[in-house]
Amino acid sequence: MKPKRDFPLAVGILVLTFIVFAQTRSFDFISVDDPQYVTRNDRVRNGLSWDNVHWAFTSMRMANWHPLAWISHMSDVQLFGVDPGWHHLSSALLYDPATGRWTTTESMDTARSDHTATLLPSGRLLVAGGHNNIDGYLSNAELYGWENP
Repeated sequence: MKPKRDFPLAVGILVLTFIVFAQTRSFDFISVDDPQYVTRNDRVRNGLSWDNVHWAFTSMRMANWHPLAWISHMSDVQLFGVDPGWHHLSSALLYDPATGRWTTTESMDTARSDHTATLLPSGRLLVAGGHNNIDGYLSNAELYGWENP
């Protein structure tokens, strides 16, 4: 490993990532699950504390055990308050190893949990089934990503 050679690459990746995600700074919270996870969740809204971290590791709120998700939200609040733009700056990209391309994820048309996500041979991501608090169990699917040339 050559630290002097790797540093400019690391800085370049950091700058490119910020450029791509900077547009999300103006996005708002959504009404599907952000109230339960952030805006109406007193534990998250109070930020990081030993008591809240303990809660994150023992809570089954939202019918899931996902302490790192809670701690991530608490960290965002601790650093940025309840400002949706800053929360959105930590998001996701899809990587296509066949082409070496990254692309931003598209918004889901239907919020869902307990779904399947399958990487197709074309490099696209198929998200199917699951359920949500609005529609119950879902029998639809969504396709994300790109078409390989």
